[in-house]
Amino acid sequence: MRKALTFLVLIFLLSGLALAEKAPLNVAIIWHQHQPLYLNTITEEYELPWVRVHGVQEYVDSPRVMAKFPGINVTYNLQPSLLWQIMDYVEITPQEQAKGGLYQYIGAVDDHLQWIWKLITDPASLSADEIEDARAVLLDQRGNTSSSDRRTTTERMTCRRDREGAC
Repeated sequence: MRKALTFLVLIFLLSGLALAEKAPLNVAIIWHQHQPLYLNTITEEYELPWVRVHGVQEYVDSPRVMAKFPGINVTYNLQPSLLWQIMDYVEITPQEQAKGGLYQYIGAVDDHLQWIWKLITDPASLSADEIEDARAVLLDQRGNTSSSDRRTTTERMTCRRDREGAC
């Protein structure tokens, strides 16, 4: 009896859904854009370039693409850690400007910018470790290394700085 009653209620509900007028589906599109803090407070340099890389690509491209579809509303949620780091790259303080070199052009530096700057201005000054790190990072980004021998950029950089124990 209980099964029959459950079955009848289910049929009643399903038939009501089938007869109901179909309304448009409202969807909320929320882009949550964030990055963790990559700043090394001891060296005052960024250990990974992702804020800068995404800041000149995806974070700019997304709104530009959405502008082509004015009927679609999107919410962008920009996290404070992301905004703080973008502003750090953009704003060049007098102390940074006094350092010269790369700091004449950008307010913050990461290891990738240092490699590029050295390749442009003085390629012979790249150490063997920097060349190895740059190659590994570039290969990681292009997916040309096998997963068995690939370490993350953070692991490589930590090993290089520590030089204690096996990496």
